[in-house]
Amino acid sequence: MKKIIVFSPHPDDETLGCGGVIAKNVKEGNRVFVVIITDGRYALTEARIMSFIGPLEMREIRRAEANKALEKLGLQTKDLVFLDFKDRDLKNHKKEVYDAVKKILRDTNPNEIYYPQEMEYHVDHQVANKIIKAVVKNSKLNVKKYRYAIAWKYPFNLMLHTMGERSFYGFMAKLLNS
Repeated sequence: MKKIIVFSPHPDDETLGCGGVIAKNVKEGNRVFVVIITDGRYALTEARIMSFIGPLEMREIRRAEANKALEKLGLQTKDLVFLDFKDRDLKNHKKEVYDAVKKILRDTNPNEIYYPQEMEYHVDHQVANKIIKAVVKNSKLNVKKYRYAIAWKYPFNLMLHTMGERSFYGFMAKLLNS
């Protein structure tokens, strides 16, 4: 039996980026852990979707959705960890995130880990990538590392700079609402 950890910067990145990996490995009898690093409270505001839902309520909604999605993929609740760092704020908590990831890796001793690739658009994805790589390197773990993409930086940057910020976020809001 393999032990696998999927590190997710926000609730939903694990399902969007590694849902198939999670379901396949659970079905094969491997132990899969999912670590959701931030609380996802600013999901709608990042997409420029105006909402009556406040950040703390959004945090709870995203937690419940992550639980439900991962349950559908076969993950056991006990294998889901929420670190609950504030969304969009990882860059200000690098040491705490580093220590939390280090402890999780030490406690689980996984065979494989999955984490966001380095060319991600979102700053929390970029910070998570750097921290996880540093922990693995410094811990000298013998673990297979796989990176996944959620919001690849270059196409979004190209669109952002071509369209302008206001048009880009308006386009993304319409896209996400369709």
